[in-house]
Amino acid sequence: MATISDEARLDRLLLPLNPPQYGPITRRLVWKTDLTLIAMFVVGGLLALLSSSPVLKAAGMSMMFPGGGFLYLGWPSLWLLSILAMAFAFLMWWALSAFFTLPLAWFLSIAGSTLLANSPRFLAEPGATWKWALPVVAGTAVVSFAAAKWSAYSFHAKKVAQIADTNEYLKSTPIPQASGAPFEPTDFDREMLAWMYELCLQPDDSFDGFDWGEQYHGGTCLRYQITQMGEVLTGYAANALPNHQQWIEPAMAKLIERMTDRRVWEDWQVENFLAYGDTDPDPVIKDNVMLTGFYQSQISVYVAATGSTRFDEPGCLKFIWKDGRTFAYDHKTMCDAIVDNLEKSKYGLYACEPKWIFTICNAMAAQGLIGYDRTHGTDYWGQVSERFKKGLVEEMMTADGAFRHIRSDALGMSVNDGDGSGEYYLSGSHFFEDLDDDLYDRGKLLTLRGVPEKMKAMEALIKDGVLDHHFPDKKERATYIPSSVKEWMEFVTAAYAVGNDAVAGAAIKALQRDCGTGERFPDRPIRGGVQHISMLLWSHWGRPLSLGQLNLRGYVPPKGPILAHAPWPEIIVTKARSDDGETLDLVLDLYKGEPGKTHALRFTDLQPCGRYWIGTNENGQHFESDEQGRGTVELTVDGEARLTLRPDNA
Repeated sequence: MATISDEARLDRLLLPLNPPQYGPITRRLVWKTDLTLIAMFVVGGLLALLSSSPVLKAAGMSMMFPGGGFLYLGWPSLWLLSILAMAFAFLMWWALSAFFTLPLAWFLSIAGSTLLANSPRFLAEPGATWKWALPVVAGTAVVSFAAAKWSAYSFHAKKVAQIADTNEYLKSTPIPQASGAPFEPTDFDREMLAWMYELCLQPDDSFDGFDWGEQYHGGTCLRYQITQMGEVLTGYAANALPNHQQWIEPAMAKLIERMTDRRVWEDWQVENFLAYGDTDPDPVIKDNVMLTGFYQSQISVYVAATGSTRFDEPGCLKFIWKDGRTFAYDHKTMCDAIVDNLEKSKYGLYACEPKWIFTICNAMAAQGLIGYDRTHGTDYWGQVSERFKKGLVEEMMTADGAFRHIRSDALGMSVNDGDGSGEYYLSGSHFFEDLDDDLYDRGKLLTLRGVPEKMKAMEALIKDGVLDHHFPDKKERATYIPSSVKEWMEFVTAAYAVGNDAVAGAAIKALQRDCGTGERFPDRPIRGGVQHISMLLWSHWGRPLSLGQLNLRGYVPPKGPILAHAPWPEIIVTKARSDDGETLDLVLDLYKGEPGKTHALRFTDLQPCGRYWIGTNENGQHFESDEQGRGTVELTVDGEARLTLRPDNA
């Protein structure tokens, strides 16, 4: 564990003692919303009090509170229906970005009550009114408004009260560090890597093995599954297969290309139309950071892991609409679109779905810009970083250092989308590691509060290498798959984050015990949704080089011999890494090949006309490289083989 010795840096980790409830932009939006509601209440109240017309009285009460005029007219069922309509309208705003449904539902309650003012009553005499409705409607409006304001204030005040203790914790607690031990693949990694290869390398028009469902939110969205799998594979490529990218590079590239399939992004036109009345289906040019942010991050770490320039080709990423319209982008023009959106946004962060800003999606966009700058020598992030961080901290951070998951850039309100608490100390797939050192360190400390001690205690539960612990199956959100992968994912991530690789490894084996299926593609080796399985592998495959560190490092060519060809899917190579630049450590295994069959392995980047040994210390064979430093070896593979390729100068 590292301690914070730099006093100036320590001060930046501490939380301000008396922060405002809202940032300046959010405060203006909240005041605007509040004043609009108060104005409607006052105008409606004056109409209800001063007018003698039942029509105006009913309209006024519906202005004070949705559908209040129906209660005045003796239609309590319609008042309740108006309230339900407002709730449904909010759901439509959230689900489909149909922001107009909120004012529309309220307007319809006003218009409906005026139309019924001179109509027959339900269970009442024609023209009868309930005079007592006015104080009930007024009281309901005042109590609802006051309750909402008190809830927000007390939520903030509770967090402010914890700041002093939190700062003492930040001052006195060392920052947990991952162990830094090299990644060594197991049978679990073999099966997961093979599953991902088959998932990624299937025909372009096929989505076998993916979770399929609605494309607006959550675990069935193809865009999230594609991005998370792509980032996970970059971690594996950088940490285990830097010297053999024959299959993992095209697997990652095909995922990037798969994002342009219209089924992945066609939902955007619906949201764009419902929010703005805009029929343009272009998924990149305006808002939609839920696609562009994730996509840019995926491409940037792919480049950092492989050095490939294939997505620098102008217009290589073609989004083709139903009528043939083509929206062509590439890695650079994706950066241009993201920066343009960030600069236009009043928050310095831009909308995920129209009218909703998500911290995680914007963090992904920031990662993508940082990664592009590192591999291309540009300064996109420099153009927007100051304003981005200002918006992130002032507008999205709560008093205790957590970040709101979602905030409306129309009303200033924030909501919980139902997946967790709605707040996170760290965000994005890189957890702020490449975005800001101080946010990353503070977020780590707050996220992992008490975790080192808990993981240490868990060591006593390791029996025969397996953690004697269970999580009950729960139906995953969106996929409804009964699984405990999400809980194991959170546990494994925490164990690796505090450097307890022993507990993390034992937990992986417990996960196999509880969620393993023994199946292969198109089924899954682990029972769970694609999104949660991928998130589990973020930390497991992202070590010792994390995704954030990979993004900051950029591409570094592999040193030592390269395994240029191995016959997939007959065999699978799970490790090809040279730590000293001369020897190559290999782990390979049968996948679909026949036991006892001989397979050719081709190597490059050997010493020209050199003599080499490949095998274990006891068994192996010699071979010689040609003048171009190339060599071929015939090997019989019956199961897992852990081999070393080294110069033989004897």
